[in-house]
Amino acid sequence: MVEAGLKLDQFTFKALIHGFYKVHEMDSAKEYLFNMLDAGFSPSYSTYSWLVDGYCKQGNEELVMKLPDELLEKGLRNVSVYRALIRRFCKLERVDCAQRMFTLMQGKGIAGDSVIYTSLAYAYWKMGKVNAASDVLNEMYKRRLMITLKIYRCFSASYAGDNSILGFFWNHVVERGLMSKSILKDIEQGKLQSNIN
Repeated sequence: MVEAGLKLDQFTFKALIHGFYKVHEMDSAKEYLFNMLDAGFSPSYSTYSWLVDGYCKQGNEELVMKLPDELLEKGLRNVSVYRALIRRFCKLERVDCAQRMFTLMQGKGIAGDSVIYTSLAYAYWKMGKVNAASDVLNEMYKRRLMITLKIYRCFSASYAGDNSILGFFWNHVVERGLMSKSILKDIEQGKLQSNIN
């Protein structure tokens, strides 16, 4: 395609990155991520997830840790990069890497958002580190970050297999006052629907 003079679009870049991830050629996947940025396209959460997954499977978490600095050289400096990387580390239960990434982010003067804090808190909670989860939620409360209905639904869908753990986590979050009443109503309606079905 490229040799024929055709320009790659966002979907083609994503397909190539995913393909290189599938065959464990992570350096090529990262190169195409940079090419994607140079072409003016924004990577999605899944694009970053493939890089995190691939490098973690190879035992190369350190290469993921360097990724934000490499992206900064390409002019990409925002919370979305860190959010995607931290969320994926949390999903893979590599909370130590997620916490390191969070610390690096804060060191660069980038503040975490509700998604980052919720991801970290839940990862700690799931690992049985309730004190660490509480510390994250306390910081979230101090910063006046709330869990929106969108975040609640996203987490509930993403971690659907963790219903019992997730239920305890949401109860803890509600006790902290980090959810609005509309979300509480949504939770109650969901419970009613599941009891009816």
